[in-house]
Amino acid sequence: TATITPTATPTSTATPTLTRTATATDSPTATPTLTPSPSVPLSPTITVTPIPMPYQVSVVIYNSAGEVVRSLFNGQAQALPGSVNASANAFMAGQGHVSLDLGGALIGANGSAGAPGGILTWGGDNNGGQTVAGGIYTMKIEYKDNFGGVTSFTQSINVLPGSVSGQVNVFNSAGELVYTRTYAGLSATPLALNLDNTVMASAFGAGGVGLGAIQGSLKMSSGPSQAFAWDGVGSNGQPVQAGVYTLQLAAGTGQGTVIESQQVTVIKAAAGGLAWEPKLGPDPAGPGVRTLGLSYPTVSLGDVTATLYDQAGERVVAAADPGSTGLVRLDLDHCAGGVYLVELRGRWASGEPYRRLFKAAVLR
Repeated sequence: TATITPTATPTSTATPTLTRTATATDSPTATPTLTPSPSVPLSPTITVTPIPMPYQVSVVIYNSAGEVVRSLFNGQAQALPGSVNASANAFMAGQGHVSLDLGGALIGANGSAGAPGGILTWGGDNNGGQTVAGGIYTMKIEYKDNFGGVTSFTQSINVLPGSVSGQVNVFNSAGELVYTRTYAGLSATPLALNLDNTVMASAFGAGGVGLGAIQGSLKMSSGPSQAFAWDGVGSNGQPVQAGVYTLQLAAGTGQGTVIESQQVTVIKAAAGGLAWEPKLGPDPAGPGVRTLGLSYPTVSLGDVTATLYDQAGERVVAAADPGSTGLVRLDLDHCAGGVYLVELRGRWASGEPYRRLFKAAVLR
């Protein structure tokens, strides 16, 4: 009988086991090192060179009594000017001013205000800040150099009251006032009278209407100018006599304070009062008329020419009187019927230009 008896036999089996082991490996790493480097900025050095001021200068304003009303400036000046000019010879108190150009930089004394451009301005105030009364004032400008030499300049300034009118007064050769043109409510000061002509022929048409005039304008301290014209008629409504007359631009009450004077000449008309005035004829020019004549006084006018224009302003024909016969003839042979404009030009004996326009009718 077989008997099987199991016997335990140990069996060994190899089983691999994985174990992680970290290995340190040197890996070089670049690390930048920052070293502060101070940067020194460039700083330019500015050296101020003072302007030489070799003159002591003072500007003082006096009234007509010689009293000081305003010490306008006291300090140092860069240069001595050849002359000192004011911007105006008159202005209205409280509404205008006058400027002085001293031609170089000014430094005020004791820290007072200077004038880098050399321009000083006075508005008509005194040292107390009040507006001065109207009248003539004198600005005295005195320069003193380092050696004690003194140079002085003076300027006369007419200060006008703030609420006045301007006028142009006309005086005859005897000094009599014959005419006044008043400008009321002016917003600016009249500075000058600018005349377009200084010679006038005293001729008058129907009703005493002047055919000529002294014309011009008033230059103002600001704003537009004011037109001026005088036709030779006096304040009494009558034509003045021939002669030399003085036109005075003034401001203020009555005859005002004179700002400027100019002389004009009035030429006496010939007998009848209209003989000096150029005559055009015949007018109208009938169908058979071949020339149009312009007569003029040779004693008054010279270098006379006449030009005929049509209604479109085109020149049709022109003529002259080189021999000064007193008559200019315009040829009408090539003129159609219609109304034309005739221009007469010449010169007074004084050299002043003369111009007059006429209308002429041509019948065909």
